[in-house]
Amino acid sequence: MSTTTLNSGKFRPPFFYDVAVVGAGPAGSMAALALAKKGLKVVLLEKSPLPRYKPCGGGVTLRALRLLPAEVLSTVQDTCHLIEIHLPSKKLSFKLQWKQPLIFMVMRQHFDYALTTEASRQGVRVLSPCRLLYLEKGRSFIKLKTTKETILSKFVVGADGALSRVARTLNFTPCNYLAPALQAELRLSQSELARYRGIARFDLLFVPGGYGWVFPKKDIISVGVGRMSPGRINLNKCLKDYLQFLGLETPRPKLIRGSVVPVRPRKGAFVKGRALLVGDAAGVADPFTGEGISHALTSGLMGAHAIFEGNLRPDDVKKIYEKMLRSTLLRELRWARIPCLWFYRNRKLGELVFQIFAKSLGSAMAHIISGKGAYSKVLANPLTYLKIDPVFRDEVAE
Repeated sequence: MSTTTLNSGKFRPPFFYDVAVVGAGPAGSMAALALAKKGLKVVLLEKSPLPRYKPCGGGVTLRALRLLPAEVLSTVQDTCHLIEIHLPSKKLSFKLQWKQPLIFMVMRQHFDYALTTEASRQGVRVLSPCRLLYLEKGRSFIKLKTTKETILSKFVVGADGALSRVARTLNFTPCNYLAPALQAELRLSQSELARYRGIARFDLLFVPGGYGWVFPKKDIISVGVGRMSPGRINLNKCLKDYLQFLGLETPRPKLIRGSVVPVRPRKGAFVKGRALLVGDAAGVADPFTGEGISHALTSGLMGAHAIFEGNLRPDDVKKIYEKMLRSTLLRELRWARIPCLWFYRNRKLGELVFQIFAKSLGSAMAHIISGKGAYSKVLANPLTYLKIDPVFRDEVAE
């Protein structure tokens, strides 16, 4: 498919919009969808042909799933009730079996496209492939020059990832740290896949300052490694070693792709004039797990809410959006940096914490993933470090 222009027939020049969203990932599509439902005229720009491949583990948490329209749920390829957490350096591991799925596995090209298609159904004009070339700030609009056409918009949502062109062009403060990750997608036989079904596996500290993961899909497994703390690392070697550790080093069809995850929010403003940043462009991925889909969806909804409630007035939008971010996502991200210090910055301390508190902290993390808990609640509660809090206990299938 070389070009996908969804819902474009009723639009004619001149191309004026209330909001132009750049980037059709979870944050951008969710923001566009929410804005269209509120009656705004929205265009969504994606630089690659849709559906497009996206290097990502593809683990959608229960917390994220609750935010999604029902039409997107058909893209789920596996559901994980069981989480395995291993500490290979000490040959320690434990399992958490939950009564309801905690992580839902998707291929991002299908997941993202389903969300974009739903936005199109709600009236969003989707242009793909359509690369942003530059932006010009006007008094009452922003001009976007693209490879397809020139667009005038009262507001722009930058949802174009960690290396956001919108953020660079408009001189937003850079992201503090981009965590590198490398993933292989291995095609296995159905008998081989059976041993991975329904299980999300994590190997803490297999990578210095990070971890490895194994996520099952319909016909493949995604095996990846990532470093969550700053420092030089050879991820190609780490991935090769991890595949060998898992017994998957034998030659087989595989696709290997790298990516970066912004595990530190941008310093300074998230709104500048008539532009607002969401998702990875804002740097709101979880610094401990690297998970970004749930925060991408949440920030997209927040950005849409701020634009609508602020009536497209830059000062009002900025006040609403940044207040929402500070009181929710940014607050939680600050708390999430605490376990990063335990595990990723000091290996010996991380191993000690795992040996003493693994089960209780693992159960607490499961509640964070499900949306029933939060880093601030878990880490401020002494019971977290002593035992599984009774509030956690009813969800664990012993």
